[in-house]
Amino acid sequence: HPVPPTAQDMHVSAPAAAEWDGTAVPEEYDFSIAWISDTQYYAEQWMDNFASLTDYILAQRENLGIEYVIHTGDIVDEFNEEYEFQNASKELKKFEDAGLPYGVLGGNHDVAHGNERYGLYWKYFGADRYEGFPWYGGSYENNLGHYDLVSVDGQELLFIYMSWDIYTDEVEWINSVLEQYPERTAIICIHGGINASAVPSYQSELLMEQVAKTHENVLAILNGHFHGSSLNFVGVDDDGDGTDDRVVYQICTDYQSAPEGGDGYFKMIYFDLTNKKIYMNSYSPVQKDFNYAV
Repeated sequence: HPVPPTAQDMHVSAPAAAEWDGTAVPEEYDFSIAWISDTQYYAEQWMDNFASLTDYILAQRENLGIEYVIHTGDIVDEFNEEYEFQNASKELKKFEDAGLPYGVLGGNHDVAHGNERYGLYWKYFGADRYEGFPWYGGSYENNLGHYDLVSVDGQELLFIYMSWDIYTDEVEWINSVLEQYPERTAIICIHGGINASAVPSYQSELLMEQVAKTHENVLAILNGHFHGSSLNFVGVDDDGDGTDDRVVYQICTDYQSAPEGGDGYFKMIYFDLTNKKIYMNSYSPVQKDFNYAV
């Protein structure tokens, strides 16, 4: 492979239909990431769909070049229903058993919104579960936040996670991690960010202004929470000359409003290092269908 792209020159591609219309899998790319979110209804009652999703990711791991899995929160629906945590834990453990790196964070349903009820989240998804894995870089408040280090095809990636409610302390920790790894392309994973109409929230604006704009290696901020999917292209002027030097991508993904907890849909992100492009689409192994539409 050629020299891998940096955060500044990697960009999300919107290729012409003749190249790729978003259906099926792009013909040429180097590796991919699977992104699941808001599995709360699966953990509550639609476990078959949860199993179909995790089984598909593992079955297609080699074929699709899946190197990492992201979960952006609301793992369960009720913070105080232990059976839901047990259900979700069982499904996510499949990735651990297969040696497929993945990360989680606590959504508002996992931690009782702003009430800071972390007991079951810490019991099932605390730092002690992950500290033995080679990709796990470090923890904030017992895995309310953490970061993962993934290297693939010469691309050095940094995934930073933070659970529901992000304020000054959380921002400072995220920035401290970014400052440790300035050479890695960083993807920040949160629960509540832009909504399904791409309107920023307080948290996404905070992270854009105080994190992404001050660290040139931040490529994207990913979030779930809002039912649907959207994408913002945010230009950043790093040198103050009045022109944008790079783009940060804010992306929302949450399919839980589909039947039976989400119909098994999740997002695939394909990295084409050679052409400095990233492709994205959704797929459901339950419906055997690409590109979820309301």
